Amino acid sequence: MTYMDKRNKLFLFDIDHTMIDITKVHLKAYKKAYFDVLGKKVSSKVFEKNFGKASDQFHSSIFKEINSKFDKEKVNQIRKIWEKEIIIYLKNNKIKILPGVIEFLNYLKKEKYLLGVVTGNNKKIGTLILKKANLLKFFKIKGFSDKAKNRTEIVNKAIKSA
Repeated sequence: MTYMDKRNKLFLFDIDHTMIDITKVHLKAYKKAYFDVLGKKVSSKVFEKNFGKASDQFHSSIFKEINSKFDKEKVNQIRKIWEKEIIIYLKNNKIKILPGVIEFLNYLKKEKYLLGVVTGNNKKIGTLILKKANLLKFFKIKGFSDKAKNRTEIVNKAIKSA
């Protein structure tokens, strides 16, 4: 395979459960946010089965599962609390990178493949997680959930930006 062939290949990676695992942090932050805003305890199972969705899609599904009417203002309040909790965690803790991730990314970078990241996280949190894990340097293409209706749209926007 020549350099030109490789340059035309794009590898897209998710963040959570692909390169790192901070599921417990997301769960704790979402549980706090939903309780603080709606006064409801939401199970880990409800959150986990909706992880990976774009932000609006994620929250819409959660509201439906807990029998609450979707309210954009309440979702914005939930997002702010969740974001604050994630930022506190990132400032005070190391992020463990899953085994083999650094070696594989270094190999792909050395071979001059184009690398991208797609995530259900918003741009601010996704970027902070990647910086804290020292992974941001690997990715030229980034797709976040901020302006996407669903996961497909996140991926399609990332591919178009390549």
